[in-house]
Amino acid sequence: MVEADKKRELIIEGAIKRFSHFGVNKTSMAEIAEDLSLSKPALYYYFPDKQNLILGVTGKIISEYLCDVEKNFEAYSNQEDALMNLIEIRRNFFQQYFMLHMEENYSDAYLRDNAFIQLMCTAKEKEVSILAGSLKKGIAKGELREIDTVRTAELLLDTLRGLRSCMRTEKMIFPDSSAFEDILNKQKEVARIFLYGIKNHSAHTAGIQ
Repeated sequence: MVEADKKRELIIEGAIKRFSHFGVNKTSMAEIAEDLSLSKPALYYYFPDKQNLILGVTGKIISEYLCDVEKNFEAYSNQEDALMNLIEIRRNFFQQYFMLHMEENYSDAYLRDNAFIQLMCTAKEKEVSILAGSLKKGIAKGELREIDTVRTAELLLDTLRGLRSCMRTEKMIFPDSSAFEDILNKQKEVARIFLYGIKNHSAHTAGIQ
C-alpha cells in the first residue's frame, strides 16, 4: 500500500471512531483532523468535503460487512446455522455503527446524497445475492424446496430490517444492549419460522422412512 493510501485509511479509521461515538452530524472535519494530528488542508487533500469522507467511511464498513457475510456462508453448510450466524453478524454491525444512521429512512442530509444511496443499494443487492446463493445450495442438496431464491432472500432481509425498525421509537433514541438482544431474538425466531416454510419436508419424510 502506497503512502497516500495508508494516510487515507488512517483518516477513514479516525472518522469511523468519531462518527460511531458522536454521530455524523455532531462531528466536524476539524475534530477529525485534530484527532489525527493533521492540518485541515492535509485532510481536505484526501477528502475535499465531509460528504466524500462519509462515502469513504461507508464504503469501508460495507466492504468489511459483506466480507464477513460471505465468510459466514462459506463456513456453515447447514442453512439454519448459517442464517442464525448471519443475524448475529447483522446485529453486531448495526449495534457498532448505530450512530452512523446508515439507513434509507433517516432524514439526515448526507443520507439523501445520490452517491450514498447508490452505495447502499449496491450493498443490499450484494447481500441478497450472497444469501440467494446459499439458498441455491440448500435446494441442490435437497434441504430446501424449489423457490425463487432471489425473491426469497429479499423478503427475508426486508423482514429482518422491519423488525429492527421497532427499535426506532421516541423512547429508544439510544438503545441499550438489552434492546439489541431483544431484536436479535425476535429476528432469529422469525428466521426459523421462515426457514421452516421453505424446507423440503417431503425429502425429510422420505429420509425417515
